[in-house]
Amino acid sequence: MTRYFLVRPVVSPRNRVGLWLLVVAWMAVIFALSSQSQFPTPAGMSDDARSVIGHLCVYGVLSVLLWMALPRGWPASRRIAVAFAGAMLFGVTDEWHQSFVPNRESTPSDLVVDAIGATVALVAVQFATRSGGRIRS
Repeated sequence: MTRYFLVRPVVSPRNRVGLWLLVVAWMAVIFALSSQSQFPTPAGMSDDARSVIGHLCVYGVLSVLLWMALPRGWPASRRIAVAFAGAMLFGVTDEWHQSFVPNRESTPSDLVVDAIGATVALVAVQFATRSGGRIRS
């Protein structure tokens, strides 16, 4: 028997507040990570690779959380654009914050990687919702 899990569950106002709290919590995690002067790098991985993978992942998650928290009644293109813009706006403020952390620097290339992570995640969300809003398990 095939089971389906809905990608877009019905969201009550109480759950919507919870979704926005998740967004804020994830932003706090990103802020805390960017406050670190240095990170351990797994064996065999360069610092640049670790940085790229980290940026791709955290901004991909942030953009999806923003998308989930936005009103379901909005057109898909508007939700995606606002989620992307929100992730990028936070990315700019995070890079500015990082410029004050010892041994860290703010680089435009980090913002490009943030944008790629957010874009890939939002394209995946769009694909999943256009395929009937269901994911086979």
